[in-house]
Amino acid sequence: MTGNRNQRRSLSAILITLAVIAGCVPTTVAPPTTKTANVALPTTVATPPPTTKTPRELAELERWACCDFVGGCRSNPTAITLTVYDVLKSSQLVMERFFENNPDAPDVTKAKLHQDTKEFHEALGFDDKAGTITLAGSTSQNAKFGIKGLERHWHWGLNEKSKGYDYTFTISPDGMARYYDFTASKDGRAKPRDLFRCERR
Repeated sequence: MTGNRNQRRSLSAILITLAVIAGCVPTTVAPPTTKTANVALPTTVATPPPTTKTPRELAELERWACCDFVGGCRSNPTAITLTVYDVLKSSQLVMERFFENNPDAPDVTKAKLHQDTKEFHEALGFDDKAGTITLAGSTSQNAKFGIKGLERHWHWGLNEKSKGYDYTFTISPDGMARYYDFTASKDGRAKPRDLFRCERR
């Protein structure tokens, strides 16, 4: 009995770790349905296909669209997209999807699964929130998210030598954004390399 419990905990730990690292297992969300009378519909009416969102997208808390400060969004409407998502919720959704799609997985309630995932996050000291930053036409970059004073900060490109980050993107309350590149900095300081205007979507 003890062996099965330990085996179950070990499996959960491995799966939660993968959920935190990946956070991008597709989750299909079916369109809402409503009960209607038995009436024949015109043949031109088509049922919209289900939308596919990842757990990370479903756990999204904020989304910002940033454009060139001088040219504005007319010249490049999707220059940069930044998001903030709930790390724990994303992991819980990944775990839910895994257990739903694997009938051979240990039988566990959703409440217990959520609690185990939460305890695992707390034990390893995971951040509550994280972010992504996406340039137009490229894949998303994972980022560390934080709020300092009134500014939102996205950091990425961990530098092993300095233990800091090579790149930072900040957004002020007025929507003014600044991009910093610290790769050539010797004292950890740098002037903004680019300026942007951002709007919350």
